[in-house]
Amino acid sequence: MSGRHLVLQHARRGFTLVELLAVIAIIAILIALLLPAVQAAREVARRAQCANHLKQNSLAMLNYQSAHQTFPSGFVDCATKVSFSNTQGWLGTTAWALILPFLEQVSVADKYNYEEYTLNVANQDIVSTTIPVFNCPTDDSKDRRVVHNRYPSTFSRSNYVFCMGSHAMLRDDRGHLPVNCPYPKSLTDERLGTDGAYRIRRGRRMRDFLDGTSNTALLSEVISGKADLWNIGVAWAQRSWDIRGAWAYHLIGAAGYTHRDTPNSSAPDWMLGNHCVPFEDGPCDQSAPFEMDRSWAAARSRHPGGVQVAYGDGHVTFVSDAVDLFVWQAISTIADGEMVSPKRLNQ
Repeated sequence: MSGRHLVLQHARRGFTLVELLAVIAIIAILIALLLPAVQAAREVARRAQCANHLKQNSLAMLNYQSAHQTFPSGFVDCATKVSFSNTQGWLGTTAWALILPFLEQVSVADKYNYEEYTLNVANQDIVSTTIPVFNCPTDDSKDRRVVHNRYPSTFSRSNYVFCMGSHAMLRDDRGHLPVNCPYPKSLTDERLGTDGAYRIRRGRRMRDFLDGTSNTALLSEVISGKADLWNIGVAWAQRSWDIRGAWAYHLIGAAGYTHRDTPNSSAPDWMLGNHCVPFEDGPCDQSAPFEMDRSWAAARSRHPGGVQVAYGDGHVTFVSDAVDLFVWQAISTIADGEMVSPKRLNQ
């Protein structure tokens, strides 16, 4: 065979199976090495957007304060109008509903009937509205809703909650607190209070923040609940209904949170009766009593290692899951005299 034929024969030789598998293996290894970096970069971008949403919300709270000389109340409880159609229950309006005009959501706020019960049909179109600045892209809350089939209400999901202090939804030193209106005269504003930036019935004034607004937590994050239906046709214990992250719903865990437990705690949330369903990273105790002074929910997020917190001056920081409980509770109160170094929030 001539040299020319040998050259042509050699030129037609392709990859062997072993060589092909080796190339595939190398590509697979490169992808495996690059994928975590790509995912981490995406999470950094999502976390930055989430922090920006928190900042917008905190600035809206501050603009509300500037306009009304007080921050919004966490929850508006009993009706003040004789024409109120449900005098035995809460109005249920939340701080999130009150700041809608300051989030360029004037058209939504104009439709909200602030003198009607949150669960009534009058507010159905509003409470089911997705407000983009209420959603963190790291979670799947956007365009998701939770349904209460006893009332004509479907509540839009969200990821931000306001701080009701270091322990529970309210402070009450005499045992069980009724949830219906009108309240007994013995239920003073003090008993309906908290040690945090938000409380029932009354908004905080700037002068109330004795620890300084820059040292006091205003808002943080919550992982939106996964169980979406409250089914009136089944037994109470079987109602798969989790209102965590429902911005217009009038309970802790839905619109508010506390610092009783550290961020992303394994300790279960207690949410005024059967208002939560456990899921991964979202523990809850479904046997919690129907008492507001024994109702709490922790800050939670899908961000690796912690949650983001917005303070009373509008700045936002990331707080580690490993933060000392004493330090975590110190930033949740408005007047305990504790000043916390930012370094201690990530230790």
